Amino acid sequence: MRRKLGTLVLTGLLACGSSSPESGVRDDAGSDATFHASGDATGPETSAADAAAPDVSIDAPAEAAIDAAPPPAARLAYVGAADGNIYVYAFDPQTAALNLDAAYPAGDFPSFLAFDLPHHHLLATNESTGSVALLDIDPSSGALALRSTVNTGAGPTFVGTDGAGKFAFVADYTAGSAEVFPIGAQGTLGAATAMVSPGALCHSFVLDPSERFAFVTAKGDDLIAQYTFNSSSGTLAPNPAGASVSTAAGAGPRHLAFHPSLPLAYVINENDSTLVLYSFNAGNGTLSEAQTLTTIPSGFTGTNTGAEILVAPSGKFVYASDRGSDTIASFSLDPQTGRMTPLDHTPTGGKTPRHFSLDPTGQVMLVANQESNDVVSFRVDTGTGKLTQLGTTVLPSPPFYVRAVALP
Repeated sequence: MRRKLGTLVLTGLLACGSSSPESGVRDDAGSDATFHASGDATGPETSAADAAAPDVSIDAPAEAAIDAAPPPAARLAYVGAADGNIYVYAFDPQTAALNLDAAYPAGDFPSFLAFDLPHHHLLATNESTGSVALLDIDPSSGALALRSTVNTGAGPTFVGTDGAGKFAFVADYTAGSAEVFPIGAQGTLGAATAMVSPGALCHSFVLDPSERFAFVTAKGDDLIAQYTFNSSSGTLAPNPAGASVSTAAGAGPRHLAFHPSLPLAYVINENDSTLVLYSFNAGNGTLSEAQTLTTIPSGFTGTNTGAEILVAPSGKFVYASDRGSDTIASFSLDPQTGRMTPLDHTPTGGKTPRHFSLDPTGQVMLVANQESNDVVSFRVDTGTGKLTQLGTTVLPSPPFYVRAVALP
């Protein structure tokens, strides 16, 4: 079912003003797990592991490899919204303007999306109903059509796919579980090939670049579960080299992202608003903490929770969103060790930035501000990492996820 909508867009150059923090921010399941900062306390600059461990030394090229051909420019942006719709926007990569094209029902509360573009599939979580939907993407128009739905554990907050588009990976927040579902040749989701219970409040489920290992962040138990993954059968097994790695007590690990070329991973902790660098042993699939920094702006005294993390395609920068200060924290990355140096805190132009992403070129960032019902676009200086606000698009419903894509 396609619901055609008129154009709804407000664009233009906007000044990056500060936004007033709220007294509290609710997490995904409605709990009040928050971090309180007061006075000049801006969170830990380093952890005990950071102080004790030497710099991570890695033999790797100074910069991430860059394809000879430029990446394709995005022309569509997809937004998962609180009203159960996925909104599709025409996206101008030059101006970053968004023009609403259509809305497609996707079940209930599609708070996180995943794309398998070669096979023209989109996956959407349905938190309230405990299910994941697979929708076909029309390669010429970007239109969506519901293909299949599968029941998962309670409160799925994350879905992803492998590179071949054979499996869907789901983290269930309320159930404290993670599942793997096969994706059939016709786009149908099959019965789970694996289900594990890593810990309380699972928030993300990510494969390493080799797709031999899998990691699930368990926010409620302050750990990252480590598994081996069989890409033929879609099964998981506890990693014999280490079933999990613990975070700081009360940190609340939320999302994890791998570096594009170095054996490193970065984790955003929701409760204490920190960003952690982990060295990744690509041989045995284990993580080791190497550095911890706060994501909160200096002098901020309100309540804050960390939300999303993103490593730039160049491997030169990492970004994290903060709900409370309502900013994007930017860090430069050492080209050899991946260690982080704080750069800036950019106001998101709205309230409660739950999710953000880069377009395929890495030159435009789109931020979904949940509580101000808008998506704000930023120009990204790929040399310095600096963000410059471009425009704001008001949505019909609170946005939870946004991504610009280039259809093959």
